[in-house]
Amino acid sequence: EQARHDRALQDIARAYLRYERIVLTNPDGQRNVAVGRMYPDLVIKERVPPAEARREPRVLLIGEVETPSSVNEEEVAQWRAYSRLGLPFVLFVPHASLEAARRLLEQGQIQ
Repeated sequence: EQARHDRALQDIARAYLRYERIVLTNPDGQRNVAVGRMYPDLVIKERVPPAEARREPRVLLIGEVETPSSVNEEEVAQWRAYSRLGLPFVLFVPHASLEAARRLLEQGQIQ
């Protein structure tokens, strides 16, 4: 299940990769990049131009990747915490789990 999750995370990260973006990941529970004190699966930051190299890159989006078995009520608290960071938050779920994820997001009042 973890390997499936990490493959999906890599595919999603590749889809977001562009010259103007830096795509960072935390696969398999790693703590490579933090947003606040949290470690979402996917963190996309702006690429800072060389002329502004001292400026910290702005976070454009954070994302969490779920597998069929992780679209459940136990994950809702984490999704809620990510959604409250004040950043665009995207939840990636398998197509077959889309309705369950929508229901959980609605019940948890998560955007």
